[in-house]
Order: sequence, then structure tokens, then C-alpha cells
Amino acid sequence: MNAPVRNRFFMVFGAVVLVGVILYYAFMAFDGMGLADHQVTATVLDKKHRGAANTYSTQIVGNRTLVVPQATPEMYVLSLDVNGIPSEILVDKMLYDAVGPKDRVRVTYQRRRFTGAVQVVTVTR
Repeated sequence: MNAPVRNRFFMVFGAVVLVGVILYYAFMAFDGMGLADHQVTATVLDKKHRGAANTYSTQIVGNRTLVVPQATPEMYVLSLDVNGIPSEILVDKMLYDAVGPKDRVRVTYQRRRFTGAVQVVTVTR
């Protein structure tokens, strides 16, 4: 009886995928770690309220179908203009109620090294 022949394609493909995933996470870590904080005044573009909700997913466990509920909490979102770049951040209800569209707020943000994406860290009135 002959020993099974390994298919080199799947081994090479698996190695390429693994290296790609490792490189992606290394890039994202290098792009986002140790960023400097910048403080500016931003303009509130819009306010969004997303109410609490339940979503359901179906999972098969032990050959039985189970419906698993997942609670999504209530969220208050501010859309901001940070130096000409639109951004969104989750805020507490007190700040959400205190500001309106076109109001100015104080923002601490970080700019990623390579992608240039803006991450808003904090918002204060």
C-alpha cells in the first residue's frame, strides 16, 4: 500500500495565508501603537441615537439548534468634523443631550502613521 501523497499546493497556500495574516496584524499594530495625542476644537455635524435592541443568532450545539439572544446596548453617537475629516465617537447621554449640530467641542484625537486615519479618543464640551 502506498503512503498518501501530500498536496504541496495546500501547504504553500496555507503558509501564504498565515504570513499574510501575521503581516496585516503587525502592520496595524505598528500603525496604531504609541500615537501622539492632539487636541483641537471640532464641530458637531450630526447626532445619532441607537436604541437598545436584541439580535438573535442560530448555533448548532450537540446536534441541536439553539437560538442565542445578543443584547446591543443603547448608544449615543456624535458625528464630528475634526480638521476637515469626518469622524464618529460614542459618548454618554449627558454630553449627547448637552450638544447640538454645529456646536463646537474639544476633541483629543490620534492620527495613524501610515493610513492617516483619525481616531477620536475623548470629547468634552
